[in-house]
Amino acid sequence: MIDARVRDSSMSADAALAELTAGAQVRGGLEGRRADGAFFTDQDVALHLARRAIAAVLLEAGGTAADRVDEHLAAGDDLVALVLDATHDLDVRDAIVDRLGSLVVLDPSCGAGAFLHAAWAVLTHLDDALEAGVISASQLCGIDVDVDAARACSLSLELVTTGRPGRARIEVADSELEAPRCAANVLLGNPPFVRASAGPGHADLVTSDVPNRSAWIVERALRSAAAGARVAFVLPVSTSCTDAFQPARDSWEQACSTVLTSHFDTIPATLFAGVVQRLSIFEGRRRSSDGEAPARWFTSRYHRWLREERVGLLERVRHVPLPTATVGGSLAKIGEPVEARLLERLFRHAPAGRMFARPGEGSARVLYKRRWSYFLLFTDFVPELWDASGELRVPSELKAIDVDDPLDAGVLLATYSSTLFWWYFSVFTDNRNVNRRDLHAFPVPELDDGARAELAALAEELMVALRACSVVRTCTYRSVGTIRNTYFRQGATRPVIDRIDAALARAYGMSGDELEFVLDFERRFRS
Repeated sequence: MIDARVRDSSMSADAALAELTAGAQVRGGLEGRRADGAFFTDQDVALHLARRAIAAVLLEAGGTAADRVDEHLAAGDDLVALVLDATHDLDVRDAIVDRLGSLVVLDPSCGAGAFLHAAWAVLTHLDDALEAGVISASQLCGIDVDVDAARACSLSLELVTTGRPGRARIEVADSELEAPRCAANVLLGNPPFVRASAGPGHADLVTSDVPNRSAWIVERALRSAAAGARVAFVLPVSTSCTDAFQPARDSWEQACSTVLTSHFDTIPATLFAGVVQRLSIFEGRRRSSDGEAPARWFTSRYHRWLREERVGLLERVRHVPLPTATVGGSLAKIGEPVEARLLERLFRHAPAGRMFARPGEGSARVLYKRRWSYFLLFTDFVPELWDASGELRVPSELKAIDVDDPLDAGVLLATYSSTLFWWYFSVFTDNRNVNRRDLHAFPVPELDDGARAELAALAEELMVALRACSVVRTCTYRSVGTIRNTYFRQGATRPVIDRIDAALARAYGMSGDELEFVLDFERRFRS
């Protein structure tokens, strides 16, 4: 039965979808989806991923080798244009048209249907451009556990597919527990990012220990995909770089012959309008057989951008082969060959953790805390904070590294404050939590006495500069009341940090272009 709002053919698909979604929210079926980690996908994100995945399948159908398709994806090439260009060969055209009319697109957590709408737009564009007349709405499959979301998806797709044969197959089911019934050639989605504990129904999953529903939904979908299927999912950045999500990375390794990952921060701008969520996009090719070689992994840099640079951001993403150097299984977030060379240079050396003392047993300390900015704060003094009663307190988020040798403490203080370390932190972590693991693993060369003394002296100079640029602000919080806290305008300390990086470049034996990369890394945000 068609909803009354859909009968008006003058209503656009976007308007109909908005009304249907709003109606579902009023009825309560979609209420709380955002609280449950379910966010509606921005149209350009869905369209970008749909174009790449569908065109990749068609290029392979036309005879392009899978490895070559992967290279086009990594280079950011327009695969739809490549498909249309390939069809000048009549035999290739026939193969592509045949696949165009038979491929199946699945979103295992479809919500109101952003990805399925995008997929339909790509299918109709190619069908019209090739004058093929082969596509059917039944090529679209969606699953959602929410009845109202599934209904909104089904009705809006019925509107946009009017005049074409078939009907989209949208079902209400729990895709983290049930395998999708259609063996799709293209899988797309933005599964809910919600923390949860697995139950008996997840016991068969590699990702059962991952405390997030997104991992379970994706693994179940990957298992059901057709051999050679192209897949693309928007996921929390934790999927790329935290210990808890290692089984999720393992599931991609097992299921796919190729994986490309792209990474996006939340400051100064966000990928999804109104959603402050660090993201990774995983794209891959489902294995054709279990006997294939280990997966080829590609990665991008960690993207930060100004709001006015959002348009065309995804088209500017470039991938490079994933380097072997890693910390705790994290996927390195790099985008240039110089970064791979830097990692290779750094990881020739032993971890900084060799200088750490047991907690409470060192003769010196390095204090640290995370900041919601482009700097991390490392000090040898406690930043002043006064609570609501006016008493001086130690900030609760302040942590410490104990060090046996005070000179080593100075070396670590300078090194961790460097742009080199900020780059390393951006490459390997979730860019939110400063974990002892990451500090311990950072490679530091054996330094002669002169280099140690130079870095320790620069650390002292940096502490003076930090105190000089500090300001005390009065803030009121619902939980703790009015407090006075010390903030640091760390951009003002960049001249000292640049000298620290120059000293480190000599210690690591960096080339000129490597040092130039470090000094310029996100300078526009860190000055």
